Amino acid sequence: MYQRGTNQFACVDQVFGDNVATLIQDAGSTTAAGRNDAFQNQYNPSTTDNLMYGSQSGADNLLVQGQYGGGNFARAEQTGNRNIGVQSQGAAGDQSTSSYAILTQSSSDNKSVQYQRGTNNYSDVAQYDWNGSWSATTQLGSNNSVIVNQH
Repeated sequence: MYQRGTNQFACVDQVFGDNVATLIQDAGSTTAAGRNDAFQNQYNPSTTDNLMYGSQSGADNLLVQGQYGGGNFARAEQTGNRNIGVQSQGAAGDQSTSSYAILTQSSSDNKSVQYQRGTNNYSDVAQYDWNGSWSATTQLGSNNSVIVNQH
């Protein structure tokens, strides 16, 4: 899904496994402020692979990604202005394994929140341009890894 301009809203829900979701919101050349809200969810009770990618450029953005089940990959990229990125993998009672969550934010007042539940999960946050960015990652379970880079 591709949206250009400000004040856009997108919600993508996928059920069961082996799904791919790509969502791109681009403020374009406009200088007007406006929220671009994006919500991506993949629900999978069994352990199969889901791929999710979300990208937002410019304006007052929000990107929320949720994956439930194991063996998932989520990537979020946000560039410019007042961005917030949230990623969640696994839910209470979910035995998620080997999921990857990667969040990259550059420019402006960016924030990130990541939550992973299960084992052998990997979390990576990269924040650039030091404009008040902060990051919080929670991992429940064992043998999990987290990397946070702030430049």
